[in-house]
Amino acid sequence: MEYNKKQLVQDFEKITNAIIRWIQQDVSKLSTQQLHHKPSPDKWSVAECLQHLVYYGDFYIPTIYNILAKYTATTTQETYTSGWLGEKMIQSIKIQPDGNVMKMKAPKDSNPSLPQYILPKENVTDILALFLLQQQQYLAFIETTKDCDWQTIKIPTTLSNWIKVRLGDILQVLFYHNERHVLQAKNVLKSPSFPS
Repeated sequence: MEYNKKQLVQDFEKITNAIIRWIQQDVSKLSTQQLHHKPSPDKWSVAECLQHLVYYGDFYIPTIYNILAKYTATTTQETYTSGWLGEKMIQSIKIQPDGNVMKMKAPKDSNPSLPQYILPKENVTDILALFLLQQQQYLAFIETTKDCDWQTIKIPTTLSNWIKVRLGDILQVLFYHNERHVLQAKNVLKSPSFPS
């Protein structure tokens, strides 16, 4: 599928700035109990949603910066075409126009509700600070990558270093993945059992 880069850059900025405002205005005021509240045993808490996103930021932020450091060429291309795997990833992550999301199971190494990844209550402020820092880094990403060739540059995925997708595809996956799980966290705050 062909995408307009300028429109995507605007979408990425809008998503990230909205997330930063939400963290600063709403999430930063929550108690530890509220951050760890799970609407049901099989649902994630706000803290778990953010921990999941921090896991991916920890992988992709340095990975992309290291790869981009090897490229000096810029491009004036206004569009890029996604690859078949990248497009599949984008469509599975992206929130649909009706507000629904495709149900997916988190991989074991990024599922914060599994016993080995349960976040100690005292570490939740660290996760908030790191998540907010990553959002600032994503904003810098937008500026750094907007003149790069989104089609030619390939980025390894968390699935395997051997599985690489186009830079433009990974950028969409990252920003839409953030938007998806922030929506999940916002729904936790709306749950009837959420502590006051």
